[in-house]
Amino acid sequence: MLYKDKKIGSFDAKTNLSSILHDVQMGTEYTITNRGKPVARITPYVDEESIDIGEIMNQFTSIRKSVKGKVNIQEYIKEGRKY
Repeated sequence: MLYKDKKIGSFDAKTNLSSILHDVQMGTEYTITNRGKPVARITPYVDEESIDIGEIMNQFTSIRKSVKGKVNIQEYIKEGRKY
C-alpha cells in the first residue's frame, strides 16, 4: 500500500476528524501540528497478527545483499556521534 503524508493543524484536525479518518483508511498518513510544530501522527491501523515476519526477514536479506563491499559499522557510529 502506498502511503501519502499530509500535514494538518490541530484545529483543522479536530474540525475534520471524520474526513481524516476516511483518508487514513485509504492509506493517507497525517502529521498533526500545533503552531507549525509536529505533535502527533495518524496512521492506518496494522493488525499485528497480519505481519509476516518471514517476509520482513527476506527484505532484510535482500537489503544486505544489495550493499556492495565491506561496511565498517564503527565508522558509521563515529560519524553519527558528530552531530
